[in-house]
Amino acid sequence: MKIQFKEEANIVIATVSYKRKVPAEQRTAIVEFINQINIEISIGGFEMDRRDGEIRFRHSIDVEGLNCTEIFAHNFVNSVAMTGCKYYNALCSVMDGKVQEAYSMI
Repeated sequence: MKIQFKEEANIVIATVSYKRKVPAEQRTAIVEFINQINIEISIGGFEMDRRDGEIRFRHSIDVEGLNCTEIFAHNFVNSVAMTGCKYYNALCSVMDGKVQEAYSMI
């Protein structure tokens, strides 16, 4: 997980990248699949780099005026990690060409 603080914008961004890359022949199916996931989730979003098939889950939050406690930081990082993990098996199913199976997992 990568955590960034964009001071000029007062935002914190957490990004989870998957090591497994999407094969070229499954990239259209993955884009459609992550679009469906993004419609259903309430925080963050999935994306795929079309150049190399890397999938990422990214979430950001405006921290201007926020009391950034240890509990807040833990909950923020945990929500990103848990969301990234929740969809991993379904994303792998699409990468393996098992698209219908993947949709039944979400």
